[in-house]
Amino acid sequence: MELQTLVSNRTGYGTKSESTELYLDGKPPITHCNGKPALPPAGPESKDGCLALSESYTKDQISDFVGFMHFLRGFVGSGFLVMPYAVKLVGLWSGAIGIMAMGWMASFNILTLINCSQTMCKRYNLPALDYVDLFEYAMSIGPQCSRNFAKTAKTVIAVVLTVANVGYCIVYISTAAAYMQQLVPLYIDNQLFLRPYIVVFCVMAIPICMTTTLTVLAPFSTLGNIVSCINIVIVFQYMCKDLPNVDTRPWFTGVYDDRGLVLIAISNIMFSYEGIGSVLPIENRIVNKHQYGGWNGLAGLGMTIVVCLYTACGFFGFLKFGEATEPSLLLNLPSDQALYKCIKVLNVFVLYSSVGFQIFVPSKVIWQGIERRVTSGTLVKYGEYIVRLLIMLFMTLFTMAVPNMDLLLPLVGAMCGSSLAFVFPPLMMTFILWVPEEKDEESKWKRIKHKFKLLLYISLFLLGINFTLFGTVDAVLRIINRYA
Repeated sequence: MELQTLVSNRTGYGTKSESTELYLDGKPPITHCNGKPALPPAGPESKDGCLALSESYTKDQISDFVGFMHFLRGFVGSGFLVMPYAVKLVGLWSGAIGIMAMGWMASFNILTLINCSQTMCKRYNLPALDYVDLFEYAMSIGPQCSRNFAKTAKTVIAVVLTVANVGYCIVYISTAAAYMQQLVPLYIDNQLFLRPYIVVFCVMAIPICMTTTLTVLAPFSTLGNIVSCINIVIVFQYMCKDLPNVDTRPWFTGVYDDRGLVLIAISNIMFSYEGIGSVLPIENRIVNKHQYGGWNGLAGLGMTIVVCLYTACGFFGFLKFGEATEPSLLLNLPSDQALYKCIKVLNVFVLYSSVGFQIFVPSKVIWQGIERRVTSGTLVKYGEYIVRLLIMLFMTLFTMAVPNMDLLLPLVGAMCGSSLAFVFPPLMMTFILWVPEEKDEESKWKRIKHKFKLLLYISLFLLGINFTLFGTVDAVLRIINRYA
């Protein structure tokens, strides 16, 4: 999820500096009047009904094609490589069907998130909204009991985004260490455990984690895009050769106690939707916003491609490797051949740069929360570097405590991926639909349709809550049982 490639040297996603920079008057997005959100000052409107973007913002706009490429890059990263392992947990056909079902739900929620953003922009005549401010706006027009907690909810979303970025970094560190564990013994006779590689990788990552300028990190993003395309080609050409018969793989295995593992498989799939954080930054900067949302829009087309890729990778990956399927598909590629050795080395480097990108957001959020309370000039100058170093230390210690990818993936997927992609989008739409617009009260059919939509989004929210709570609890219990 390299959403920083879309930020264009701003301070970070969802932080105070960028959030206020999106608005023409430079003020916080919501002012309240008698407990209700007040409209911002009127301004010139664009053709889609939103406030015309300022010159400083429009220069960061991207074309439809570039936005589409960013969208695919956000979802086709390390996430699609975990699909065969998710299929392994529940069986060949049931796993493939489960990936498609979860993909449909994720697609629906992502399009819901875009719809929420565009609806609130038109309703309040705003140029753009990020995830944090969108949730605050939605709560401010929801039930009366939710309006008093709009500011608190904004903080909660910022915390969830921060935890999510740290969680993804932890998974990246574990994955890179696993690749290094396969590669290093080719040159050194001694076989080490996973934890020393974690320490080595984290020490090597300190310089890039201390980089506070996105411009310096931009070339790494380009390399990541190239390597992702190479991954897809190499992985599919290898795993689609000499495939065994489908009858040699179980079609459903989730009933066994030692697998579990329908819930764990769902959590693994949820991790792959880490790109949810890049959806609104793209929507805010794309030239033709009206072509971005909807089932026939760019996001709908992108999710169709993503779900097909996930399903094919999961199905053929487990069919190829069977019980030997690893949590990351690259671990199943042979390390004694030059081509596959090179692709693993490149992925270690990409994960190295990804940690540098992902730490950018939590460090900015945490530091801006501390900076206003700091009076020492020295701390102001070096405080962000200290915060980054402490975050890096926490990630190192956490990954060393739980080094195994098969335990980290469901934990991060259930706790972070599920909440951002499966809980908050339907909840926001529920708040937006809570008070119907006048046109929805014109006929009995529209009233029935409105109530049906409200019931649908409430149901999706409750389903997402169940995924998040039960998945997180199950992942934590598995970690305790493994190391207790």
